[in-house]
Amino acid sequence: MESHGTALITAKSFWNRTIGAWFKAFWDENAVRLLAVGSAMVLWWAVSSIIPTDYSFFLPGPERVLRAIIEAFQTEALGDALLGALFPLLLGYLLAVVIGVPLGILMGVSRNFERLVDPYVNGLYVAPISVLIPAMIFWFGVGFEIRVIVAFMFTVFVITVNTLQGTKHTPNDFVELARSFGASRFYIIRHVVIPNAIPYIMVGLRLGIGRAIVGTVIAELLVSVTGVGEIITNYSSAFRLDGVLGIALVIMTGGILLTGLVQWLESAITPWKKRGSAFN
Repeated sequence: MESHGTALITAKSFWNRTIGAWFKAFWDENAVRLLAVGSAMVLWWAVSSIIPTDYSFFLPGPERVLRAIIEAFQTEALGDALLGALFPLLLGYLLAVVIGVPLGILMGVSRNFERLVDPYVNGLYVAPISVLIPAMIFWFGVGFEIRVIVAFMFTVFVITVNTLQGTKHTPNDFVELARSFGASRFYIIRHVVIPNAIPYIMVGLRLGIGRAIVGTVIAELLVSVTGVGEIITNYSSAFRLDGVLGIALVIMTGGILLTGLVQWLESAITPWKKRGSAFN
């Protein structure tokens, strides 16, 4: 009996320290979000349920949208289409990271280089990239390349600008302290400037993944020969609002997961950065 009681205490302690702690942390972090999502779903169902049947296509209920999602995966090959869009999205995003982060650092540490490229970076940062997509289609066609380029163009400048701001906001006291110990310019950039810019870089990466998804969806809609764009176009042509909303919800869910992945990476790289509001 004594050994049995000890085993129970040990199992309970293990639960409290691992699984129970994880559930508590998850609930503390996501309780408000889950409540907001649940409230929105209830409101959506309530409004759609009072719409007359003859006009129900204006706002299909959650159950109809769910059936449309299942139908899209079963008959429209939505899963294959999403995977086909995911690879160019991630490739364009990674190219934007590889180019945007070094470009922002170079602009931040070299005033002459910043003066040289700043007009182009800021001009393209505020430019409506979607307006340029028809020209990109003319140059690169409607294949795999256009999807990668659009995701890259939507992402690279927000990463560059955030990296630039983080680099330029390095405290002068840190730089002067390093110089007083005889540190070289390269050493200061590597051990002072870049670590200080990491939180800004991670914000740029988090914003960038959202912009990459937006760019990919726009490219899919404009290049609707195959893939997600074709499925959305087919549903729109058939006035199937439930299908359009269903695909939108699937894309939103994927965007939330990708953004959460970047946030997890941010918390792993910058563990000293506390998440919360300005007052707690």
